Amino acid sequence: MTSQRAMEKHRGGSPGAAVQSDGVLFRTWASKATQVNLVLQPDGISIPMQACEGNFFEAFVPHCRAGCCYHFQLDGGGLVPD
Repeated sequence: MTSQRAMEKHRGGSPGAAVQSDGVLFRTWASKATQVNLVLQPDGISIPMQACEGNFFEAFVPHCRAGCCYHFQLDGGGLVPD
């Protein structure tokens, strides 16, 4: 499943991590943020999230698995948990 198809499948779902067969779709709600990054731990890899309807942000990470540790970074600020 492509990242676009994974996002379309998950839209309207709740925030959090949705494990797919080929990766994980991360989704968060950030009503005042203009930019949100997904930060994977422990390496600190930062992935820009796509703004979606209703103040949600999404990012699909191929080959990611259940149990992955992550945080969000809103507008370049500090890291916040899910």
